[in-house]
Amino acid sequence: MDPRIEEITEVMSTVDFTTYWTGFKPVAYALYDDENVYLFQHPNYPTANGGYAIVPWTEQFMADTLILFEDMPTAIVKIERYEKLEDLYSILIHELFHGYQYVKGEKRFPDETMGVTYPLSPENVELRDAERASLYAAVITTEPKEQMEHVRRFIAQREKRSLLIGDFMTYENRIETIEGPAWYVELQASADKSALPYDAIVFKYGEYLLDRKDAALHIRKSCYSAGLFMCLLLDKLSPHWQNRFMESELTLFPFFRECISMEPITLAEHVISDETHQILAYVRAQKDLVIETVVNSPGYPVTIKGTMKAKRIDPMNMIASEQTVLHNNFVALTMNGQEYLFQQPVIAHYEENIRSIPSIRVVLPHKPIVQSGKLIIEGVGKMEGTFDEENSTFHLKE
Repeated sequence: MDPRIEEITEVMSTVDFTTYWTGFKPVAYALYDDENVYLFQHPNYPTANGGYAIVPWTEQFMADTLILFEDMPTAIVKIERYEKLEDLYSILIHELFHGYQYVKGEKRFPDETMGVTYPLSPENVELRDAERASLYAAVITTEPKEQMEHVRRFIAQREKRSLLIGDFMTYENRIETIEGPAWYVELQASADKSALPYDAIVFKYGEYLLDRKDAALHIRKSCYSAGLFMCLLLDKLSPHWQNRFMESELTLFPFFRECISMEPITLAEHVISDETHQILAYVRAQKDLVIETVVNSPGYPVTIKGTMKAKRIDPMNMIASEQTVLHNNFVALTMNGQEYLFQQPVIAHYEENIRSIPSIRVVLPHKPIVQSGKLIIEGVGKMEGTFDEENSTFHLKE
């Protein structure tokens, strides 16, 4: 057994969660490895003196996240991912906060499909990076007048960008709302256990906010740091905001805007920098490289053409480039009224939206069976149509 199980047990027995967030109460949680799950505070597995129950690992315990384990919200963290106890602890606090959000009835979640087709225009990227720099400067400055100027600039840049990208700003706002506070409590927990001073921890998290390449390549994740820094700014400018935010229906930026009652500045026109064009070229190249790697992976490639609809998708594990989407984890497609689940990378070409698909490409471990007008793919099922063996293309029966 990993010795940190006992260490984390001891640490967690003394935590006052309300020092990280007003009213914060933990749900059940679990640390796990490839063999065992160590369950804490789960009502179906009572233990004495703050101890833990041990159950065998199952496929339900994947990633660091919040799950419903036996109908109870349970924060889970894979212990082997973290070398330092303080990192393991801060991630656990992060996931426990998602459990607190669940218990509080949080409903301000994003439409994750919007992240797949998020508009990476030069104007949006240029303004977004300037906005993030203003937010960072507003948090770290110690001069009140200068801070207000950065805040006003941040608000103006965000509102201008909202006009530019429309509903995609709602997507960003909602991610910031869910993940920003979780990163905020993670930062507080990290500072609590770290030997570094608090400002050094803030600077460390600020690196995520200011990394322009990473912000464009990982749009969803980049919203976490923006949400975090709005939380840090609210601490400075609007004390006792946390309870009001948890009870509000507003997402984080509109709530921030309401709390910080000031007029934004008038912005000069932004010039698109050479660096922004280079970043966009880098992002396109990185996405194309991932897709190309799947295209050229070993196995037997098959193209399926016809009328298909994406029934179930995993937006957090999808990469879009032009009119192509890589479903890296799984995708469930309807063909001729039947649903087929592909549990391997699938490259889909789409038309008016990412769910309307005229063709897919999948690399199979073995050549599929074609028999009596049917294509049989192991683990997926049978589909009717005609097979062009020379081009490895199957045309669905319409």
